[in-house]
Amino acid sequence: MKGMFKIWLGPISQRKGTVQKNTDFAKECLQETDVRYLHAAAQKVATSSLLRVKHTTSLRRNHEFKRLYNKGKNSATKFVAVYIRRNGSEKNRLGITVSTKLGGAVVRNRIRRRLKEVYRINEHLLCTGYDVVIVARIKSKDALFSELEVSTVELFAKMGLTKNEA
Repeated sequence: MKGMFKIWLGPISQRKGTVQKNTDFAKECLQETDVRYLHAAAQKVATSSLLRVKHTTSLRRNHEFKRLYNKGKNSATKFVAVYIRRNGSEKNRLGITVSTKLGGAVVRNRIRRRLKEVYRINEHLLCTGYDVVIVARIKSKDALFSELEVSTVELFAKMGLTKNEA
């Protein structure tokens, strides 16, 4: 699309507006006949709070992962392995691990994004107060998104992490 330009939306702190503002902005942009506004509308809606993980923070430190591997419950399918352990807080903490065996940085980041999206979509089904690590296995590289989602949700249910089984 020739002539399309990106609109500067300001610093991130200004972009974290309410969902109503974001959807109103998108509707206004979509009513315009000029195609150049579509990119701005998509960007504004993509930064809305609807797309964020609500009850989860990240596991970041190596000793947190090691503690979970050594003392947590685990289960696996052909696509992913999941480790869980109670953390004593009101939020879940999520860690996603993708080995270099799966491919280069582009491939690993794609798998990581897909697993994070699986978690985000199904977060409302999960109990809070757990540390969760999802480990991608070799077959996850070629798996469909639906296969990853079914596999991961089945593991959550099997381990008693879903709300209806807890």
